[in-house]
Amino acid sequence: MSVMRLEVKTTDPAVAHELLREVYRGSDLSVPKGAPFSYDFSVVGDERFSLLSVDQRSSGRAVMDAQSAFVIGEAARPVQVSAERREFDTAQPYLYPLAPAEASWEARLLVTVTQLDDVAVRGLLAHHYGRGGLPVRFGDTAPISAERAQVWSAAAAHARWMAADPELFENALMRDALFRGLTAALVAAFPSNLLDLSGGRDGATATPAAVRRAIAYMESNVAESISVADIADAARLSARGLQEAFQRVVGDTPTRYLRRIRLEAARSELQRSDRSDGVTVAQIAHRWGFAHVPRFATYYRETFGESPRDTLDR
Repeated sequence: MSVMRLEVKTTDPAVAHELLREVYRGSDLSVPKGAPFSYDFSVVGDERFSLLSVDQRSSGRAVMDAQSAFVIGEAARPVQVSAERREFDTAQPYLYPLAPAEASWEARLLVTVTQLDDVAVRGLLAHHYGRGGLPVRFGDTAPISAERAQVWSAAAAHARWMAADPELFENALMRDALFRGLTAALVAAFPSNLLDLSGGRDGATATPAAVRRAIAYMESNVAESISVADIADAARLSARGLQEAFQRVVGDTPTRYLRRIRLEAARSELQRSDRSDGVTVAQIAHRWGFAHVPRFATYYRETFGESPRDTLDR
């Protein structure tokens, strides 16, 4: 894999705009006309990950399309970032959702950004967990805890320190270790559907493989009318054992987990649909296993911060 390294200093907003567009798909940068402006930009990485640094001395606003990569930002100065009508807590590391986002700041933007290639991350995790086609879903932009935020920051800082030595960063084994470390820190720091598969032991003694069987069955039958008993059979556990295993391994109930993946499937269809084609929220809710539309709307709003009608109308 080839190494990419670029450093640019400019006082031309047009140059800064082009750099931003190269990094973030569909991005746009606006700054006050005629005001003093300087822009220091650096990026280093390979096909799997990149480490960016931006120091912009001026106020401004940026918007960007939904990104395919996993993008984690860290701001050294106040910046307001939002996506899907949600404001991020930028006082700690923040994970961009796979949705359009915007940012604004006063006087100076000073951020570091880590990008992890979607395909490379999913491939590494599928290999690690021994499960092809492993879905990777992150549930929030904020870390699980302050301690986990430090896990991410430490991993990102270590990667930047290593990348600062060009000769060392040329070593493919070193970059492979950095990519694996950043992926591990991403999974450890931010809430997701991934399982902790270390160790193994129906309920208190069920192996994570049993939980994986349950999740695979749910994902394969997400639009079907399935019960906890059906899921337990697929996992080769009793219903009670399934409940206990999920609480131990996933930290949630199988019912709520199934509801979440159904909500995500419904959201994906709502985003792709057009009301002018006669599509309704009720149709989509029923298609993904929600017989009670008002209850579906409540779950949807609690999960995504907006009504399903808003998603469909966008």
